[in-house]
Amino acid sequence: MKKLLYLTLISLFVVGCKPQRSGSIPATADVSLGVVAPTPTPCVPGPFGVDPCPTPVKTPVVVNTLVPTLVPTSVPTSTKVPTQVPTKVPTLVPTLVPTLVSTSTPSQTPTSTPTQTPKCGCTPASTPIPTHAPTPVVSPTPNPCAPGPGGGSSCTPVPTPPIVGTPTPTRVFTTLPTPIPTHAFTPTPTINPCVVVPGPGGGGSSGCTPVPTPPIVGTPTPTKIPTLVPTLVATSTPTITPTGTRTPMTTLTGCTLSQPIIPFEPSPSGVPRPTSLTSGKNTEAHYFTSNGVPSLLMREAFGYSVLNLSNPLNPVAVTYDDMRFNGTPPEVSANGDGQAYTASFGVSPDGARMAISLNGNSETQLGTVVGSGTGGQTFNKMAGNFMPRAVDAIVIQHIGNRYLSYTIDTSNFTGQLRVTDVTTLPTSSIHTGNPNMTSEIVPTVIGGYNLRLVGNTLVYSSGSVIQMVDVSAPGPIGSIASGFHYSSITSTDVLGMTRYAGIDAAPDPSDSTKIWVVIQTTTGYAVVSVKNPGTSTAVKTVLTPNFTLPVVAGQTWTSNNTPFFITNNGNLYILMWGIETALPVSYNLYSTSVAAWASTPTVITVNPIATAGFFPSQTTVLNGSSNNAYAYIASGNKAFVLPLTCTSTSTGTGPGGGTGTGPTVPSAPIGVTASNL
Repeated sequence: MKKLLYLTLISLFVVGCKPQRSGSIPATADVSLGVVAPTPTPCVPGPFGVDPCPTPVKTPVVVNTLVPTLVPTSVPTSTKVPTQVPTKVPTLVPTLVPTLVSTSTPSQTPTSTPTQTPKCGCTPASTPIPTHAPTPVVSPTPNPCAPGPGGGSSCTPVPTPPIVGTPTPTRVFTTLPTPIPTHAFTPTPTINPCVVVPGPGGGGSSGCTPVPTPPIVGTPTPTKIPTLVPTLVATSTPTITPTGTRTPMTTLTGCTLSQPIIPFEPSPSGVPRPTSLTSGKNTEAHYFTSNGVPSLLMREAFGYSVLNLSNPLNPVAVTYDDMRFNGTPPEVSANGDGQAYTASFGVSPDGARMAISLNGNSETQLGTVVGSGTGGQTFNKMAGNFMPRAVDAIVIQHIGNRYLSYTIDTSNFTGQLRVTDVTTLPTSSIHTGNPNMTSEIVPTVIGGYNLRLVGNTLVYSSGSVIQMVDVSAPGPIGSIASGFHYSSITSTDVLGMTRYAGIDAAPDPSDSTKIWVVIQTTTGYAVVSVKNPGTSTAVKTVLTPNFTLPVVAGQTWTSNNTPFFITNNGNLYILMWGIETALPVSYNLYSTSVAAWASTPTVITVNPIATAGFFPSQTTVLNGSSNNAYAYIASGNKAFVLPLTCTSTSTGTGPGGGTGTGPTVPSAPIGVTASNL
């Protein structure tokens, strides 16, 4: 009986310790997710055939996150020697992470701290889910057990070939971010607690050897890798070419049309033109502001008109005054059958005084008549009358509480410059036969053409001289000119200056003691700045070279006597006409600035056929917002507004002057902000 029981125990022992071979991926594996389901661990019977764990326990799957290294081990086994010893080392694809499924021995949940495992199996821990491609299962080669001397239960370990692979593992954590190892890491294997295998007679094995399990790769402390902003290095070297004379940091290139030229006479919007005032005499226009309203005084054949410029592109007629039919007796009667009796006009900047010089077609006792403004955009009847008549130009100065009218008499090209105090207008009629006001001759100088008032400086052309008179300190009535001072620009200063040249003048935008004068020459134009004009200490500076009209084969270009300035945004622009006199006639408006005088000017070409009735003539300017300006040109039968945009271009300067280029900085990568060096 004992012999039978002994044989039974031996057979049970052999059956319980038989190694389980692993084959292909179990049917329970979810290949699509790369997760292998646990394999049930066979139950190990206890003494006398009693099964302490009737329910098989599933063996957890060890999913390695880095390359595991298997240390040769020994596994307790039966005394039977396998008939075949594997000699081949499984080959792994280097990019995959092998998952070991052990079937030869009970498996424990790998942890960093050894734990006692029941002999029938372990409770599986949560398994990290890989985030990469599915990982094939590589079955380790069974470790055959070599019997000890005499067929005992001691098991001599047989080295198992290590599994070789070089995957790049990625672990998924539920509470911590994915660490990025920044150094080599050598894991410390954990010891698999000894599994007691029953020996002969049901006793525990006295030769149980602890088996090291595949090491568990710990989580290294991640090292923060700083994000660096790349430094952009210039690929070119800045260059500076000195010129010896310092030039402004900003050069201004000139003015261009912001939209096509707009005609507004002879029939502007607003009140209708009287049928008695035929068109054809709109040859003069003057800008003024009355109570903040921008306005335009326009010459008419027998009177004047006033237009509102609140919309600079659409002048609106406010009033027309045909003085032949204004009141009884008429404001100014006609004499003979002349087509017009107005010669020239002037208005004070604030619209408080307006003067009209009459010619021989008006009443013979009248010379230049003057009236007061109403405080709006109209004027009262003419109340003052002084000589001479038919003057070339009139300007009215508002200085302190006084209004002074200046006229130039051009009789025989040796006329006179005169001044009249028009502050207080007479109450007597202008029709009594004698002038009711007295003009005074300004001594030292003679008359001329193209009279301009720049601040408190008179500028006009007189023969081959540009005359400047400082009128900032007028004397009392009877000796008004006693406090005037004089200076001039001569043909020695400006070569090629024409007799009675066309001119314009403007104050310097930043220096109240300096003015600028543009002068017509035989071949183009010259520009001169004058510091302290009209005084013995005047300092003249001629910009060089003179502007010469382009020479075009087969064409004849001449300058015009109506150049003009535009002061805009603190910059001073110069606009100069060139006229092609040969057919087909064409007009070019050249523009530049005092800061960029030597540079190539911009050009506006006007086709007189496409712009019917246009001819370059006397011009007045309204400065708009930003870089906009509006030039109003009275051409006779019609009047036009030129919408202009005046622009500037910045250039660099070096020490002592000169221009150059800055360094070239390469483009920064997306997400990186680059700064100039």
